[in-house]
Formats: sequence, C-alpha cells, structure tokens
Amino acid sequence: MGSVSKKTVSGIIFLAICLILSMGTFAHVAYAEDEATPSGSREIKVGWFFSNDEEGSYADYSHEYLEAVAQQAGWHYTFVNGTFSECLQWCEDGTVDLMPYTLKTDEREQYLNYADLPEGTEKMYLVTSESNDRFSYEDYASFDGMVVATMNGDANTDYFRAFAAKKNFSVQIVTYPDYQSMFDAVNAGEADAFISGDYQGTGTYKLLAKFGEQPFYFVATKTKPELIGELNGAMSFIDLNYPDFQSDLTARYGVYQNQMTELSADEKAYLETSPTLIACLRSDRNPLAYKDSESEDFKGIVPDVLDYAIGSSGINIQYQNFSAESFRERNAVIVCPYDFNWADEHDLCITAPFATVSIVRVSQNSSSESTVAHLVDDYLTYDVYDQLPDDVNVVDYDSVQDCMDAVRSGEADCVYLSSYEAGYYSQIPRYNVLTFETLSDITQQVSFGMSNASDPELVSIVEKYVGTIDTEEIRAIVSDDSRMVYSESLTDVFYHSPMVGVIAALVLGVILIGMVVLAMLYRRKSRQAAEANAAKSEFLSRISHDMRTPMNGIMGMTRIAAEQDNPPKTVDCLEKIDTSSKFLLGLINNVLDMSKAEEGKIRLDIEPYRFELFSDYLEAVIKPACDEKGIEFAIEPHLALGYVPLMDRQRTDQIVLNLLSNAVKFTSSGGKITLEVDERLVDSGHMEIKAKVADTGIGISEKFLPHLFEPFAQEQRNDISESRGTGLGLPIVKQLVEKMNGTIEVQSKMGEGSAFILRGIVECVPEDKPWARRADATRAADVTDDEADARDARLAGLNVLLCEDHPLNQEITRLLLEKKGMRVDIAENGRRAVEEFSASEPGFFNVILMDIRMPLMDGYEATGALRALDRVDAKRVPIVALTADASAEDVRKCMDTGMNGHIAKPIDAQIFFETIEDVV
Repeated sequence: MGSVSKKTVSGIIFLAICLILSMGTFAHVAYAEDEATPSGSREIKVGWFFSNDEEGSYADYSHEYLEAVAQQAGWHYTFVNGTFSECLQWCEDGTVDLMPYTLKTDEREQYLNYADLPEGTEKMYLVTSESNDRFSYEDYASFDGMVVATMNGDANTDYFRAFAAKKNFSVQIVTYPDYQSMFDAVNAGEADAFISGDYQGTGTYKLLAKFGEQPFYFVATKTKPELIGELNGAMSFIDLNYPDFQSDLTARYGVYQNQMTELSADEKAYLETSPTLIACLRSDRNPLAYKDSESEDFKGIVPDVLDYAIGSSGINIQYQNFSAESFRERNAVIVCPYDFNWADEHDLCITAPFATVSIVRVSQNSSSESTVAHLVDDYLTYDVYDQLPDDVNVVDYDSVQDCMDAVRSGEADCVYLSSYEAGYYSQIPRYNVLTFETLSDITQQVSFGMSNASDPELVSIVEKYVGTIDTEEIRAIVSDDSRMVYSESLTDVFYHSPMVGVIAALVLGVILIGMVVLAMLYRRKSRQAAEANAAKSEFLSRISHDMRTPMNGIMGMTRIAAEQDNPPKTVDCLEKIDTSSKFLLGLINNVLDMSKAEEGKIRLDIEPYRFELFSDYLEAVIKPACDEKGIEFAIEPHLALGYVPLMDRQRTDQIVLNLLSNAVKFTSSGGKITLEVDERLVDSGHMEIKAKVADTGIGISEKFLPHLFEPFAQEQRNDISESRGTGLGLPIVKQLVEKMNGTIEVQSKMGEGSAFILRGIVECVPEDKPWARRADATRAADVTDDEADARDARLAGLNVLLCEDHPLNQEITRLLLEKKGMRVDIAENGRRAVEEFSASEPGFFNVILMDIRMPLMDGYEATGALRALDRVDAKRVPIVALTADASAEDVRKCMDTGMNGHIAKPIDAQIFFETIEDVV
C-alpha cells in the first residue's frame, strides 16, 4: 500500500463513487417509469356554454383544467355547444358526459354527480365603468339607489341583495340574458354597475366592492357512473403533484382580483414612520417555510410571498421563529387558515388567501386511525383533527419529518399534511413505502393573520397589499417553491433498489478500508498542518482586532482634533496623520485578504447585481478622484438586456475599484481612464462578462510584467516613488478573480498606458424576477449638508447604551454621539450592559452599541442575555455591533446572534450615523 500514490488512490475512489451514483440513477429512472400514466384514450362529450374565441378554441379556465384532467385520465373531448340550461339537461339525460363551472345545489345533486374537489373558487365583485366618478371603493352611502345589472338566473344575485342589505344601501336589479348585454348596459349608462365574477369582463372596469365567494365544480352524468371515479382520480393526482394549479389558472384568467385598493391618508402617513412587521414562521415546513442550512435565512413560499407583497410598501419585515406567543405579539404576522371563525377564536385579523392547499393523509396503506401523528402548532390541518373521533390517540411531534418517521416506523397509523408538504416528502425515497391520499372533501385556503392588538393602520395596509398583489407573480413564487426537489443522498440508493444498495455498500466498504489506511499514513502530517493553520487563523484574527483598536483611537482622535479651530500647520499635520492612518488600515485589510486568499477561505456571497448600482458606486468613488487630478473618466456599457448577473457585490467592487484606483494613481492630468463592460448572454441562465480598465498613464515595463501579480512585488522606478503602495492590491485582485472562476490579463506599454482585461461566465436571472427586484438595494452615498442636518435632527435626543471596555474608544464614541445631541450611558463589559438595561425603564434605550471582545461577558453573550430578558423591549431594541472584528464571517455571526447591524472599527462617521438611523 505504501507504494501506491495519492493520485492513484484518488482516481480509484472517484471511479467507485461514479459507479455507485450511476447505480442510484438507474434505480431512480425505473421508479419514475412505474408511475407513468397508462396509455389509452376515451371520448368524452362536454357540455359547453362559454363563447369561443376567434380561432374556435376554448382557451379559458375550465378548458385548460379539462385538458389537464384528460392527460391523467386518458380522455379526449368533443365539445357540444349550448346554453347553461341546455347543458344541465343534456348532462342529466346522458347526451353529454360532463360539464364544467357548475355551482352545487341540493336539487342538482339529485340528478348530477359532483366531483369531490371543486374546480375552483370564484369571488364576486360589484363593478362600474372606469369613467364613472360617482362611486368610490366601498363608499356604500353613494351606492344607495344604484341600478345594478345581473345575468338572468345568476345565483349570486341573491348574495348581492343580502350584501347590500348588510351595508344599508338599496339597489334596483335589472337582469340581462348574457354577460355582454350587461357590459353594454353599463357602458351605455342604462345601469350604474354590474355583478361580475373573477372570470367575466375585461378588467377595464372599476372595482367598487367585493362580496361573496362560491366554489364551482365539474359535474358528470349519472348515466355513466364510472366517469366520476375517473374524474376524481385525475383531479386528486393534479392536486397532490401540482398544488398551485388552480392559482395558476386564476392568475391567467382572473380579471379583478389584482386591482389595487387605494390607501387612506392615515395609512400613507403611517408608512412614513417606516413600521416593522414581524414575520413569525416555522423553520421546518418545506416548502412553505424553512431555514436555509447555510445562511440560516428563512426561505420558501411564505417568505417569498411576504417579501414580494409587502416589500414595495415601505414596511420593514423582520423574520423570527414561531412560538405560542406569536399569536399575541403586536405587529406580528403568522401563517393561518383563511377561516374567520378560527381567526375570531384566536383574536386575529386575517388577510385574503394567497394559496389553497388540499389535505393529504399519509399512512402505510392502512385505514386504521387508533394513533394519529400531529405536527405541533399546525393550523392548516386543524379542521381534520377536530373531526377525529374522541377515542383516537393524537400524538404531537415537533417537526413534519418526525411525523413522517413515526408513520413509517409504525408509531403512528397516519398523519395529515398540507398538499405542499406531502408533495415534498413524497419525493424522498425512504417514504416510498407510504401511501399519500388526498382527502376529497377538505381544502384549506392559506392567509396571513395578525393580532387585533396590532396597529390598525399596519393591519389594513398588509390586508390591502396581500389582497391585491399580482397573482401571476404569486403563481410563479408558489410554483417555483412548491416544486423544490429533495436532494438525494447516497443512502437513498438503498430505498430505490436494495440489491444495488448491497453492492454499493460492498464497494464502499473496500474504498473505506483504503481510505482508513491512507488516513493513518498522513494523519500526523495533516494534524500538524491543521494545527499550524488554526494557529495562523487565530493569530490573524487577534492581530486584526488588536491593530484596529488603536487605529480607531488614532483616527478618532484625529477626526475630533480636526474639528477644532487649529492653526494652518496643525491642520496640515492632522491631514497627513489621517492619510497615513488610512494607508495603514488599507495595509491591514490587504494582509488579511491575502492570507485568506492563500488559504482558500474567501467566501463569496452571490446575489443579483444590477449594472446601474455598480456604475453609480464607481461614479461616486472614482470620479471625484479623477476630477481632482484633471483626468477624464468614462464608463462604456454594452449590456445583456433583460437579465441581471449573480455576483459577489463586495468582491466585484473591490476588484474593479483596485484597478481603477491604480489607474488614477499612475495617470497624469489630461489623461483618460475608461471602463468597458460587455455582457453576452450564453443561455437563459448564464452570461459572459468582459470588463476592461484602460488608462493613458505611465505604463508598466515589459521586464516587470511577469512579476505584476506576485505579493509585495513593486516596480523600482523613479517616476512612481510617491505613488508606491503595499504591493498586495493586484495579487489580491488575481486571487479574487480566480475564486470567481474568471481570468485576468494585462496589456501595457511604457509611456502609453495599461489595460487590465477581466473575463468570466456567471449565472444570471431575468430582471423581472422577484429575487432580482428585491436586490435593488441602494448604496450609502455622500449626503448633502441639508440631508446631514435632517439626519442629525432625527438622531438628537436618542438614548444610547454604549458597551465598550477600552477607555479611549469610550471617549471617542461618546464625543461622536454627544455632538449629534444623543445621550450616552457607558457599560464597560457585557455583564454591566445587561444590568444597565435591566435597571432602565422599558423603552428608555433607543439603541445599544455593542463591542464584541470584552471581559466578564463578551458581546455575543451579552446580546443573547439581553434578548432573553422578560421585557417588552428586550427583543426589539436595536443592537449594533461596534467592533474591530470586521470580516464577513464576523458580520454574519453578529446577525445570527440577534444583532441588527455591524459597524467596523476604525469608525467611519458617515456609516456610523447612517447605521444608527437605519436601525432606529
């Protein structure tokens, strides 16, 4: 074994793993084929009472649903045209087999078979001409005496009469033979308004009120009793595997449900206060809501719907784990059933529904229900559990997976889940032995609920935004998230094919034996390397903190001294101290970046990055430097329209800013610097980006070019003695570019200038996707004097608890805060901070500035202790890290601990005050 090289062993391991994975793939394909729809086709006559379009097709809600049913049932259709009454008669006597869009009545159930699941649910609206200014939304006093058009025989007319009586206005009902006659009557002024459902009209009318909601169904003739079973089977399959199907159709064919309701003056004023909505979610309900295993951010249908619906309103959304107290928490929102009786019992206001789920029974193909698993705090399935007999033993479990494992192991006979969750878990191979059965008589619409103790303006705004968002976007969100695919592990091979699993286990056993032998041979060397790397990381972390702390003192006191009335010589000295301090701080950052790059520890945070934001940032940072030296600066973009690249913003800025800063440094007055950016779409998910930074500066000698990207390498020339840097900027740029799977090349000629060319292929997303739009965060830029004065006025009077152990840093920070009119209390360690806050009146402190490395109790421990206090303000008071621990990992750790912001030392005054204003 000692003669076998590591490269050879690695090749053997790679081939064996490929073999195992290919076995798993074959097993999976066989499993998928078993579920294919059987062949065969049967003619079904459909009674059709809708108007055809110009091409003679039936492209509406019902027709599309019927086509989906046909695909599962093996049907094809012949459509028989007639009035609604004729179609009912034909379905009764067997002339046609099926008809859609039928309300359920006791009389019709005597001679028609209704599908178990509704075809859809239709909301009803009172609608008028867009040019009619006599009526406003829900201004019921103006509705009195209104002439309302309705279609002859429309059952919803009675619902509208009851609605008018409840709202205390009288109406005159005029009936018309069809929808078009109603539209014509309103347009001609014969009627003031008409009653319409989601799927009638053109959307060019004005919404006056919403009332009533009715499910409608497919019905089948009783002369062919087998049809209803085939219909129910196909609809159940669609509902389990495509739970967003109905919302998809509604998004395409619904007319009025997305029209925005105007905000009141009080609601608009309330938004000016930048309110916060606390979203309380379960973290384990894939795909409804769950926490990402790496970022710990909430993901799934619910967060995406909330972000899209509320994100544009000006309301801040803060996510936290759901608890029993979430029902009563002021200005908190939870996911709940769209059920007003249930909401009243829990003292909640509820929004319009944003999704509809079916309930799925998961079992080991058994009808027994002596013991039923139940997910704690699952309110979407409450109706099913309420109907269980009293002798059923309901056992609570903490997660959906625990419920599924209980059923699989036989601890429980079954569990009831929403169709979204059932669809996700049905993909997991170890649950293939279970049966997933959609309940035919229960569906549940899903909405958001807020405590009645919440701000009424916030409740109303949330209701309006959720109730009127673009259903096409909601459909896309629900569709994308509900189709999240379970990532199979190697152990799933055993569930696909036990025999393949046994073979794979034997192969894997041989591999593991070899790996153990190799591990023993290299353990000592690896342990020594790991210890050295750990020591180096700890040293760099310590040295970063220990160097930044005195730097904060130097730069802070320099800033304070510069604000005094100083003689010219002192002013000059202070400016040179500030310049040298910034140079030293840049050197510290570069050394740390270079160390991380060499160890491969640089982490990229990928997100959509619009060119407009990138360009604005460079204009704000580079152009002033060019103007000061008299250099022309131009940005020449050639973009892939309609798509946004996914990049690490901070590292992208760092790369380009370094190249542009060098160009400014080595280009004389009268020169020119150009940034060219070319984007080329490779496919719908990738684009090629080429960026070129060119200048007319002094250029680089041919002799030095091969050493340009070596750490600390600097060209020895008399004409750059005053522009000499650390020699780390370009090596870091090269490491970052390669980390992003890109390339960098340089072209230069002495006395003529240089050009640095970056190339790479990155992922991209359509710019109209919610994720791309949500990433349009603006950068902090220099503020005007008027803006600074307004900000200072907002900060004046705030009570600040400063947690800082270093006396000099205490003094600097206190002076900065008091100069803006803030009151400062100082705690010299984390334990003292908790004591100071506990002794204060609730709501006294507006913000807490928290150092991290402190004696007795550090900043992380203090934050946890503060958040755990039994006080109303403990979970809400903004806590901002004020620390020399400044890496991206440090920032993430602060946020994960419960802090609201991060300010790095040395303190940048503008970022310092803007951060405080943002969190307060």
